[in-house]
Amino acid sequence: MAKLQSGDEKKAPAKRFDIKEKALQFKDFVEKSKLELKKVTWPTRKETTATCMAVVVLVVIMSLFLGLVDLALAKIVEVILY
Repeated sequence: MAKLQSGDEKKAPAKRFDIKEKALQFKDFVEKSKLELKKVTWPTRKETTATCMAVVVLVVIMSLFLGLVDLALAKIVEVILY
């Protein structure tokens, strides 16, 4: 089996940066993005409000829970150390 010497290897042609090709790719991307956005089913105002309220209630409940757990653990550590 013969080894290839450095001059025998085929070199891949260097890719050039073509601004026209990049512009066409960007234009194609924008057009496809517009088509995809038309497929999106957007929530109604009522659905958005209900979802936001659910998130706010969950955040308040989790904040209270984590605050109580933190307070309890701080008291336990205080009792252990002092």
